Amino acid sequence: MKKFLKLKKLNKWIIIIIDILIILLGFYIAFMLKFDFNPPKRNLQPFIRLIPFIIAFSFVFINIYDIASVERRRVVDMGISIFISLVILHVITMALTFIFRGFAFPRSIFMIAFTLQFLSLIFWKAFLIHFSKKVTGVQRVLIIGNKQESEEVAKKILMEYKRHCQIKNFVHPTEINRIKNMIDKVDTLVICPKLEKDIKSQLVSLCLQKNKKIYIVPELYEISLLKSKFMQFDDMLGLEIEKLELSIEDQFIKRTFDIFISIISIIITSPFMILSAILVKFSSKGPILYKQERLTINDKPFKVYKFRTMVDHAEKYTGPVLAIDKDPRITKVGKLLRATRLDELPQLFNVLKGDMSIVGPRPERDYFIHQFIKTNPHFIYRTNVKAGITGLAQVYGKYSTSPEDKLRYDLLYITNYSFKLDLILILKTIKTMFIKASSKGIEEDKTLQQLLKEQDQSIFSEIGITNIEE
Repeated sequence: MKKFLKLKKLNKWIIIIIDILIILLGFYIAFMLKFDFNPPKRNLQPFIRLIPFIIAFSFVFINIYDIASVERRRVVDMGISIFISLVILHVITMALTFIFRGFAFPRSIFMIAFTLQFLSLIFWKAFLIHFSKKVTGVQRVLIIGNKQESEEVAKKILMEYKRHCQIKNFVHPTEINRIKNMIDKVDTLVICPKLEKDIKSQLVSLCLQKNKKIYIVPELYEISLLKSKFMQFDDMLGLEIEKLELSIEDQFIKRTFDIFISIISIIITSPFMILSAILVKFSSKGPILYKQERLTINDKPFKVYKFRTMVDHAEKYTGPVLAIDKDPRITKVGKLLRATRLDELPQLFNVLKGDMSIVGPRPERDYFIHQFIKTNPHFIYRTNVKAGITGLAQVYGKYSTSPEDKLRYDLLYITNYSFKLDLILILKTIKTMFIKASSKGIEEDKTLQQLLKEQDQSIFSEIGITNIEE
């Protein structure tokens, strides 16, 4: 296993090269099938001219959609990534044939090539995922934290990776000696938030010494360190932590990009918006658009636009409440619009007006912001940038993701903002629209005991007392 981990980076490059070769081979075989294995040079020449561009764009999409990463992946998730990557790649390739006037490139080639590439990549990835499971095996995990945090982290791990990870024990952070005795029996340590800095330092040193993988659920200061700059005071090393905001240059680039993308997106999505408006209008009583006051940069209030997905006056008797799984207030059409994210399309006009950005933390209501600040004062930093339609929390989280976990994603985005990151998140949002789990409301998850039973593990009575391994 150690040899496998050492070669993981090399293996990834080998996988990327094979992926690109499969894509190129798909186009070539399509030509062979189209022209009875004797394609005219006139037809083949435009493809040969586009090979460097196909390689370049294939490399980009393979990395953006993590197609080369097979560890702890599901075949269905991989299939969605491959499908979206190939669709975008073929659209770009078709556009390039017009730009380079490669009109002898038959359009039927794209349909044949797409089918061959998709099936070949799916079988190739299914083999790699199966092989990865065999080589890496089940990872034994030790969670360090208090009872409440450990249970929450354990549920997250088991709900996502129950076939790849086995929770071996929960240990309170103050029991350093107990951790030292157990560390040789596990592969990975997970450190919960809110641990004292000196304890975290000891645990990190211990993991490095024992060559164990370690994961940390970060606090604000740890997220801020990710993009810190090296500096020195005379001969003393120092780290400069920048403010949690965008520079004037970044704001100008971001606003220019927002205007361009919002105009293009409004034109492209107008048929979907018209269809959504018709469905909302004739499916239930009430206005087509739902307008609600939210906060954006510098806590500035504005009216956010969405297609109405709930019954009219949904909060008349309940007051402000978050959406829940199988919320009875959501209409049948509303469920469809939420699942496909079509309800968010009117926010492109918010972007054009300047109230929002394409990418950024989701705009929240003043009522909920004040509630969240009571439990986590770092929540105020979310409005250091403009609110966005999509973002890290929307791509990697769910509707059911807790405000605290969404906050970590939002702070990570602000800390690591770049134009490149915005482009990547926009492309990844396309995939998110196809994943049903990301559009669910706040649901009552299975208990930790139920998840442990599914792994045939015994149930602990109290953290630090009963060893699950026993």
